[in-house]
Amino acid sequence: MTSGAIGISAPLEPAGEPYGGVHDAAWREVDWSRHERTRVVAGRRLRFVDVGHGDAAVLLLHGHGSTWQYWLEVLALLSSGDRRVIAVDLPGFGASQAYSFATTSMDAVVGALRELLDQLQVTRCDVIGHSFGTIVGIELAVADPQRVSTLTVAGGPALSIVAMFKSPLRTSIRLPRLAVTVLGDMCTAGLPIPRWVQRLVAGRRWLRRLGFGSYVARPAELAPDLAEQLMAGVGAPGYFHLPLKARRFTPVAASELRCPVLVVNGDHDAFVPRADVAAFLRDVPYARSHTIIGAGHLVTVEYPATFVRLFTEFRNSLTSPAHATA
Repeated sequence: MTSGAIGISAPLEPAGEPYGGVHDAAWREVDWSRHERTRVVAGRRLRFVDVGHGDAAVLLLHGHGSTWQYWLEVLALLSSGDRRVIAVDLPGFGASQAYSFATTSMDAVVGALRELLDQLQVTRCDVIGHSFGTIVGIELAVADPQRVSTLTVAGGPALSIVAMFKSPLRTSIRLPRLAVTVLGDMCTAGLPIPRWVQRLVAGRRWLRRLGFGSYVARPAELAPDLAEQLMAGVGAPGYFHLPLKARRFTPVAASELRCPVLVVNGDHDAFVPRADVAAFLRDVPYARSHTIIGAGHLVTVEYPATFVRLFTEFRNSLTSPAHATA
């Protein structure tokens, strides 16, 4: 693939990977408390995990209403080699301190990430974002092109989700299915849910269908302990801040990206219309795109090993002799 090229692969069937972290998931073998860190960034507390060693660094950005735990299995798999992997709780989510409503902005979030990377002495990194984290990743890559080596967009780009917050009526008429899905998300992930209710939902197949049906292709088959971890970010104080500020937010154009881009989505994703992906790929100067069969919006949770393999192959292809001479 040469500069300015778009590579769109045929839909991919995960080969032999069990669904949803049911068997032998690597994340269960890690004592994550040893890797949790907190730094004061831009005057506010920011929590993250920092795991693995090596010159290559990867920054993971979760989606709206989530936490670093979204990346559990991806973290475990990526950091098993020679990579340093950092996954943050974005401001206002998980244990990271929220901005006030008046000071909440995408610029503030991106600025906090850049300051954190400065503190951690990360001068170059690959950025992987999921869902709303893809928008944050795009903004970061454009704002700091010397630092971001590659950008991976998983369960995204979340262009229509941003449009839903900017122009709810117009976008709802254009994309009624997305409108219903986003409304359901706001009524679940946006509201505080007691821990005992989270455990109840995670532990029962029929409740997992109700709770996760919009997000994954096979909710009843999610591992209960993983499902409970995924609910760690519900009711976050920053959940409604960015959406309410979205009317004043104009995403940067994808054409401004200067780094190679990998796009990975599930074929059952209810949050990302195919038209969004097509429009994004038309504008990105250099990209590779994959669709995983049998996955929904939480594609990296449903098939983490397949996702990590695609990322690794993509990253390795950029340092191959064929790419170097392209």
